Amino acid sequence: MYEGTVGSLLEEPGSVLWERTLARLEDPFVVETLSSVHSMGTWAEAVRLMDRRFGSAEDIARFDRRSVRTNPPEFITPAAVTAQGAAGRHSA
Repeated sequence: MYEGTVGSLLEEPGSVLWERTLARLEDPFVVETLSSVHSMGTWAEAVRLMDRRFGSAEDIARFDRRSVRTNPPEFITPAAVTAQGAAGRHSA
């Protein structure tokens, strides 16, 4: 999950959040971090770095309480499901 917070519409005007969003896109740390993304794995690593860089102390404490999920079900592709099914049919 990528938090990517620049603020809340409940607390600040949309124009302020939009300007902050545009500035974030040009932030040297963001540009450098995203330039190394070449796969889902490197995307996940990059967004974790950005979450920690821009997150509040409360955000970071929440991140630290999360369990690490290396193979969550939502990342299983249809091809992997098909392959798993085929492997099960051949084992009998």
